[in-house]
Amino acid sequence: MKYILDRKALICSAIRYSEYASLYYPLKSNNDPIVIKALDPYIAGYEVATFAHIKLLIKTHGIVPSRILYSSPIKSKRQIKEALKLGISRFVVDNLEEVKIICELSHTKIEFIVRLDVTDFINTDYILKWGASLNYSIKIIEYIKQQQQCFKGVSFYLPQEICNLENFQTMVELIDNYYSEYNFEVLDIGGGATHQMVAEICTTIKYQLKMDNINIWIEPGRHLLDPNISMSVNIIDIRERGVNKLLFIDSGIYSGLLDAIIKGKKFKIIAEREMDAEELTALYMVCGDSPDIIDVLGEYELPMNLKVGDKLVILECGAYCSVLETNFCNKKRASYYIADS
Repeated sequence: MKYILDRKALICSAIRYSEYASLYYPLKSNNDPIVIKALDPYIAGYEVATFAHIKLLIKTHGIVPSRILYSSPIKSKRQIKEALKLGISRFVVDNLEEVKIICELSHTKIEFIVRLDVTDFINTDYILKWGASLNYSIKIIEYIKQQQQCFKGVSFYLPQEICNLENFQTMVELIDNYYSEYNFEVLDIGGGATHQMVAEICTTIKYQLKMDNINIWIEPGRHLLDPNISMSVNIIDIRERGVNKLLFIDSGIYSGLLDAIIKGKKFKIIAEREMDAEELTALYMVCGDSPDIIDVLGEYELPMNLKVGDKLVILECGAYCSVLETNFCNKKRASYYIADS
């Protein structure tokens, strides 16, 4: 098995996003060196959720600290101290105690971005574990100002509602109403949006809401990566169980395809070879090669005359797949192959 990166298409996607907003790539979605190298010239910086990723970017890839946004909602005092030592000066926060620790340990000007709890602004069924309420966020901002540090801006994430421009507009209008007096520069709208949606969102912010002085940051992971990275796998066995056809591949949930379970994702799977127009198809239960009984990707319609040794392509699996890979049962991790379109 191997990942196939369409580097030109990935770069094109990054450029399209960057036409409308500053793109901060969320490293948690895929930290493979090939992906980082391809994206780096075309993005504003990186959004990181762990201190290990800070070290990776700075020490392995030579990324300057000013391009890194440390957004983990829970940072230990030791992690904060080490991040400051490495030159990190941009922090996303939603907790006053954490802000106090950062201010206490820092010897330079820190840029704070306050993450908001969207449930304080719009109606949603989601219970989000990160973000400060309206009143608490203002308390954080006022403390930052008192410490003569920089309140850079606000960030938020609408899980599904980002597709709903009415909810999004309501969110931005309330942010403008409650926080404009604090003269913030950045509005970080997180991930979850295609570049077409970002274009519409940015138009709404810049022109309809007349916030053309605000720098919009976007953190696309899935929508940036998924369309541009696929996985080639081998068929290692085909079996019949009654009326069911079981097809086994040399990948599975422990090889990065865990989204089949945690998000119920239905991958697009095709045969690598060309199919004749009249070729018959059959339903296969596609299974991984681990001994775990739950290592199943689901039912897929594929050519009826597949045989062991044939290759399949799992399309659009660029985000989170390689970082979710394990070495369960000493399985070898998939390598990357660049195929420029």
